[in-house]
Amino acid sequence: MNQMILPTPSLSDATQRFLHAPRRHLIGGMFVSGESEDLIFVENPARETELAVIAPASVAQLDQAVAAARASLETGWGRFHGRERAQVLFRFADLLEANIERLAEIMTLDNGMGI
Repeated sequence: MNQMILPTPSLSDATQRFLHAPRRHLIGGMFVSGESEDLIFVENPARETELAVIAPASVAQLDQAVAAARASLETGWGRFHGRERAQVLFRFADLLEANIERLAEIMTLDNGMGI
């Protein structure tokens, strides 16, 4: 059976930087490296090439993240009025739209599909 050779996609510089950046977790407003030793390997299923290696959070880090989320709900996000929450979500939508090409490149690599 002949194997189909897929063309190598040319990735933007922004996507290349993202793929080579360290993977960290946002816990309590700070980025921290995962402490678990069981690594997660993310690969492009069409090419069987590694896209990223992620060190998962430890149980202690998970507990810290849950505590930080609860604290935020009680002191921050949970106290926002609907209009304030909408402003934050609209800003997030603007950021998604501004980075749509990079997101498309990353998502297609993760799924092993072409754009």
